Amino acid sequence: MANSPVAPSRTETPRGRALLLGLATIAALAVGFIVGLSRGGDPADPPPPAPEPTVVDDTLEGLRTAQLIGASVALRSEPAAEAEVIALADGIVGRTIEVLSPITESGWYRVRQLANGQIITGWVFGAHVLPADSGWLIVEHRGGEDSVIELFAEPDSRTPTIDNPTGALALVADTTGDRWQVMLPDGQTAWIDPANVRPRT
Repeated sequence: MANSPVAPSRTETPRGRALLLGLATIAALAVGFIVGLSRGGDPADPPPPAPEPTVVDDTLEGLRTAQLIGASVALRSEPAAEAEVIALADGIVGRTIEVLSPITESGWYRVRQLANGQIITGWVFGAHVLPADSGWLIVEHRGGEDSVIELFAEPDSRTPTIDNPTGALALVADTTGDRWQVMLPDGQTAWIDPANVRPRT
């Protein structure tokens, strides 16, 4: 008896082989995608977008505008002489700043200013902010900006013994008596001879 012809399997037909080739291609692409992810992505992928620039908080409401006076005035991160300097400003010609707080007991203002195209907020010692708040007085040496106001450790001291960190300027807290009491950036007090100074206006 003659054997009947055997029908070819589905995978042996042209259509079957095409189907297998397509499945194999899809599987290879999937494996490549997974491997690419594990290695950090396809090198041809575009770089991630740049981070957004930091926005300086300028929402604080200013109390008033003022003039910055003095050479290389330090804008600090905290109201203290040892705090970090975040900017330097030359106030000899009179830079306008925005005062954000009343003067502190130790003589500092929180201020805001525009420097190098950026809004900067920090603390400035009161001897450099004109006009001063009520109850305080800014004075300068009668000899001008190149002179240094002498500071006395006590109101009755005969010899000046303290270096003046604000140079030709001083922040006066009390004008009673023969010597005027001034506040220093480090929170200490000293005394000056009023005959050697004049009000800075």
